[in-house]
Amino acid sequence: MKKLSVILIVKDQGDTLRDTLPQLLSQPCEGGHEVIVVDEHSTDNTGELLEMLKEQHDNLYTTFVPQYHFQRDPRRLAFTIGLKAAKGEWVVCSDIASLPPSETWLTELADSCTPSTTVLLGYVTKNGDVQLKAYEDISQARQVISRAELRRQQEKGGWTTFMHHDYNFIVVRREQGHDILRFFETTRMKRL
Repeated sequence: MKKLSVILIVKDQGDTLRDTLPQLLSQPCEGGHEVIVVDEHSTDNTGELLEMLKEQHDNLYTTFVPQYHFQRDPRRLAFTIGLKAAKGEWVVCSDIASLPPSETWLTELADSCTPSTTVLLGYVTKNGDVQLKAYEDISQARQVISRAELRRQQEKGGWTTFMHHDYNFIVVRREQGHDILRFFETTRMKRL
């Protein structure tokens, strides 16, 4: 089984982290997993909560976006920082609010990370089920991601179904992480 690195980019989401992160950190995952939380200058209790959770969980790594950076998009910088910190063979990119409610989510992901897969797009249905769509390379996933991001920008975050190829998280081989980042930069998409 492959080790997973889950990258979460947060800003002022202390309450959501308090409710979600302990369960994610405690999930079973053969081969192990780590959670990397990149803070974008939170002003709430996020920092204190992360420090407390680091004392309880050795698979939690926290870092932050430097306050004075010269990038126009701090979210992309945050992802790059998280990617550099990742030690797992596979990197899971998600928003803390979009994590599936399943207690076996990481095991499902690890089981789907096969030698012939480079990218997985994860979908959470309205009833909380997780569906995964595997791609052999990033170019196969680009069209699906482009359509989903265009629709998301038009709908401003409204629910779209699995049939419409929306996704809630991306799983990619760590060495392909920068390819995903470049794809989002060249298409000027907002989310990662």
